[in-house]
Amino acid sequence: MKEIFSRRKVLVALTTALLGTLTASRLPKIKISEAANTNTNTSTNTSTNTSTNAIQDYDYIINVADYLKTGVSPDEAFRQANLALKVSIDRSTLAEGRYTGRAKIIIPAGKFIITKPESFLLSPDGRTLGLIIEGQGRGVTEIVFQPKADNQYLIANNDKWLFIEIRDITFNCGNHSFMSSTSKGGAQNYIFNRVNWKDLNYGIRLQGSNNNSELTFNQCGISGKVNTFLWSETSDQFLNYNFFSCNFEVSSGDFCRFDKGGNINIWGGSFMHTTKAGGTFFKLLGVQHAAGVMRFHCEGVRFEHVKGESKLIECEWASGSVSFSSCDMSSQAFNYDHSHVTALFSSTNASMPIIHFDNCMILGKHQYSFMVGSYAFNPLISYDHCEIFSGSSPQQFISIINEDDSVNKGGTPPIKFSQCRGTDPKEIWECVFNFQMNNLAVLTKKTLSIKNADGKFPYRLSGSITVKLPINSIITRIILSIPAGAASSSDSNDFTIQTSEGVKLLEQKTGTLNQGFINDLNNLLIICDSDAKRTINFMSGSNVNQAVSNGAMCLIEYLG
Repeated sequence: MKEIFSRRKVLVALTTALLGTLTASRLPKIKISEAANTNTNTSTNTSTNTSTNAIQDYDYIINVADYLKTGVSPDEAFRQANLALKVSIDRSTLAEGRYTGRAKIIIPAGKFIITKPESFLLSPDGRTLGLIIEGQGRGVTEIVFQPKADNQYLIANNDKWLFIEIRDITFNCGNHSFMSSTSKGGAQNYIFNRVNWKDLNYGIRLQGSNNNSELTFNQCGISGKVNTFLWSETSDQFLNYNFFSCNFEVSSGDFCRFDKGGNINIWGGSFMHTTKAGGTFFKLLGVQHAAGVMRFHCEGVRFEHVKGESKLIECEWASGSVSFSSCDMSSQAFNYDHSHVTALFSSTNASMPIIHFDNCMILGKHQYSFMVGSYAFNPLISYDHCEIFSGSSPQQFISIINEDDSVNKGGTPPIKFSQCRGTDPKEIWECVFNFQMNNLAVLTKKTLSIKNADGKFPYRLSGSITVKLPINSIITRIILSIPAGAASSSDSNDFTIQTSEGVKLLEQKTGTLNQGFINDLNNLLIICDSDAKRTINFMSGSNVNQAVSNGAMCLIEYLG
């Protein structure tokens, strides 16, 4: 249970702050830079005491341009702006000692080099709710972070700021990091609107024991070289991360890494690795997590796996759900090495999350691994209405790894394909792949209808029709029929359904075409456990001189 700021307390606090804002709105707003003493020789205590008495209960706008006019460095200008920000904080208690920020920092157009870590945003004296930092637009306002020491962060929020918004700014951090956020129940709820980051070690690193939750990114972009953009590191209390129409187009690096925490939504945008160094867009690590944490959804995103080391996802979760909907990964299909694995899911003697790909264009192989105890669980994995560019059949697309070379091969996960297709139009994907290995796979009967290109039965000039059933499927019934009067020819029937190795499954040699017939073979048990056995040919004899369509049926029923 979250220690802080339960969701109910947040609503009470926001209501109190809103009432205060409505009261203050009747009063004239002033710039904090005009009210505060900006002379750097004046003591902080004197400035703070005077300004607090003068400007309490106002909404404040702090413009960094007012401090830059004095000719000081960007470091000093931001320091003075932060001192003014501390002055503006409303110290009337919301709840449990939290203050109201009620302020906006405006950064003018230009490129500003910051060399002192954490000078961009200083920590207030106590937990403070409400701050906006606003630039003039991406590529218009740029903050370049160039500290002298290694492994520095531009912003370090040590459980002080919550409910803050940063918008319309570009940040260039080089080999350094943008934000470290440590929360023991305070730091939470950041909104980034139209923010770009160029070159990062870590974008936002989340540490602590509670909260660091509710992060929202709208129309943001990450480019250059990145280690990891969002890293949720230490607590399953870190929850609720939403990305709307964001771009992650980097030479290398990971977009999200969740050692702990989760509940992640990705809506739209573009994700790309531009060099062979690659990386993994989504890392969902660790087997056991708290309930209500292991949920990931990605919808309407365009991915480019330019090189083989670019991966879509690595998932170790034992439960929850992982879903991709209407995502397109196909742009590089024409020159891609399709042997590369782009998605990895593992069962470490546990179940896996519910895994679902829906209406996606998929590039690269997907790998599933299991161990000796995995058989005791019930994996739910499905691909629905997907086009697979890295294989003609499920066995070419799916890679199964027996992680500990277990004899318990019943842990092999069954994978359901529904209305999917690969690179060979003759291949049928409708199946539960690996059912013959899994200890509790659930199967359904499917019925395949076979016709020629013209929608008719084959005849002497058309050649045979070939179809490939899923590997290990079991044919249980074959129906071949032509209604009486459907054909005008009085020539003899001569139709054969056989495997590519020449084993005849059904023959119709009696009667004439115009008389019609029904040939129904049921109670079959034909196991298609090889390429030769699963490749079915439907052909006519040389004396069939009419292609029949009206009501003619060739149906193959199978389990798989």
